[in-house]
Amino acid sequence: SNEEGFWEHSEIVKVQENLLASLRRVWHGPQGTHPLPGGWLQTRAAQEARSQLASIVDRELHSTSGVWGFKDPRTGRLLPLWQLVLADVGAKPSYVLSVRNPLAVEASLVKHNGMDEARSRLAWWLHNLDCLRGAQDDLKVVVDYDLILQDPGHEAERMAQALGGVLDVTSQQRAQAAALVLASMRHNPPIAAGLGNAAVRDTYEGLLAMARGQPMSANLRRQVDKYEDWQRLFAPWRRDTKAPWLDWAVRLVVRGKYR
Repeated sequence: SNEEGFWEHSEIVKVQENLLASLRRVWHGPQGTHPLPGGWLQTRAAQEARSQLASIVDRELHSTSGVWGFKDPRTGRLLPLWQLVLADVGAKPSYVLSVRNPLAVEASLVKHNGMDEARSRLAWWLHNLDCLRGAQDDLKVVVDYDLILQDPGHEAERMAQALGGVLDVTSQQRAQAAALVLASMRHNPPIAAGLGNAAVRDTYEGLLAMARGQPMSANLRRQVDKYEDWQRLFAPWRRDTKAPWLDWAVRLVVRGKYR
């Protein structure tokens, strides 16, 4: 569904997809926006994934000069596992968070993955908050999809400067990176419509500010800090949706009682 490819590491995608499936949290599935199960890091599936990912990272690092990176949106929800993996191989992470307008993401997920609009927006919100919570001080830079298309050279320079302590990027390499951006591949025009959900809007506005070099706003910080409280608030409702027979039984009892 992407003519130029997704530029994702096929082995890592396979491991992470299998782990999410084992946890019943396939990102585009019915429970993909639920919290990860309690104690998931100690499950057999997570331990197997940890070993597999450590082997991949160790191999890749030894095939380079010791600096290596990859892109996979699934990683955001699994950052607690990745922290263990990177510690296993003695590697230090530097995260780059790429942000796209949630309405554009929603349009893509509805079209390509058959997700409804509300769940698509929730998936965007949860993935970005998971990234912020998991990356913490190792988040080096936030970049905006629209700004990359508007001025790829400037954004390549921003990323190079942010990663200056990790990468020594020549001007030629920066130009090559900028040349990879093909505005013609954008199939949807920029979306300027308002975001109806306040939580999604506040998160997006906070991330856009960070993509323009500003620190994390107090409003966005509150969202990150309250994330687990909100998850717990919705936990009972999410459990009920997994058992439709329960709703049927409750309605049957109520109807019998008040007949």
